[in-house]
Amino acid sequence: GACATVETEWALFIGMVSGLIYFSLTKVFLNLKIDDVVEGVQIHLCCGVWSLIAPALFSSRQLVKVAYPHFKDESSVPCGILYQCDGLGAAQLGANLLYCLFLFRG
Repeated sequence: GACATVETEWALFIGMVSGLIYFSLTKVFLNLKIDDVVEGVQIHLCCGVWSLIAPALFSSRQLVKVAYPHFKDESSVPCGILYQCDGLGAAQLGANLLYCLFLFRG
C-alpha cells in the first residue's frame, strides 16, 4: 500500500487531493439531487480509486525496497512515475488503472 511506500510530503498531498475529491463530489451529488446519505460513493469509490492511482505516481524506490524486501536487484524495484524508474512507474500505473476497471466490472 501507499502508506509504506510514499514519502511524507507526498502523503500529505495525496490526503489533500482526497479531501478535494470528497468535498467536490459531495457538492456535485447535492446539486444533482443524488441521495447518498452516508456519502459512501464519494468516500469509498472515488477516493478509493484515487488511492489506487496515487502510489503509481508517488511511491519512492527506496521505500518500496524497505516495504517489500523480496526484490533481488535494483532494476526490478518499481516506483512512482515522478521518480522516473526505467518505465516501471508507467507499468505500475497501467496495472493499477486496469485494477480500477475490474472494480467497475464487478
